[in-house]
Amino acid sequence: MTTLAHKTLGRLDDLRRLRERSAHDMLVLPNVRWTRDLNRSWIEEGLRHYQPFLLISEGDFRGTVLEWELRLVRAAGYRRQGRWWRPQ
Repeated sequence: MTTLAHKTLGRLDDLRRLRERSAHDMLVLPNVRWTRDLNRSWIEEGLRHYQPFLLISEGDFRGTVLEWELRLVRAAGYRRQGRWWRPQ
């Protein structure tokens, strides 16, 4: 996985649209089966490197993978500042 200055979180449709336009460190796996463990490893990589996370989706995330991702980020001590989640 490539490590850029930040990681990008969002709903899958939003990530796919963004991927077509620019380089972002996001977990979109066209040829690999997604697993929660793989996703957790990707999130933890960003947490270990104190990378900020950019949230590109809006709306209600209850019951989604994105909600789970944001809980991991928050539990690691990150706080939301606008569209960004940053370590405190």
